Amino acid sequence: MKALLIAEKPSMMRDIQKAYNKNPISDKLDFACFRGHVVELLEPQEYDKKYEKWNRVD
Repeated sequence: MKALLIAEKPSMMRDIQKAYNKNPISDKLDFACFRGHVVELLEPQEYDKKYEKWNRVD
């Protein structure tokens, strides 16, 4: 089986690679990493229109 391991940043990818290289497994592993922000939160109103105007009880 093949697998792709994606790390948050290059240094984390290198650390993960070192760990897997010490204890190799039979599966084919590819490593990749991102740089910068990959995921961001939506504005409250993008989740639900009721949050366009703030209400203290919410």
